[in-house]
Amino acid sequence: MTTEQLKELVEVLSVLSAKSSVLKERDELHHLMEENQQAASEETEVLLSLIWSLRSPTDSCPTNRTLKPRHS
Repeated sequence: MTTEQLKELVEVLSVLSAKSSVLKERDELHHLMEENQQAASEETEVLLSLIWSLRSPTDSCPTNRTLKPRHS
């Protein structure tokens, strides 16, 4: 193998190695995005549950009633 061929081989191997690293990083980022999305969904469900559990009983009363002022 000539020196020129060896240089070309080194370049090709370098490109393949970089491509492999990029693909691996892409897969890891995709996995992290899925985990993050699932965690956000679970947090939303917990927060909504907490909000509903904290609602006061008066929240379920009709809101179209008019309040009459008190006379002292």
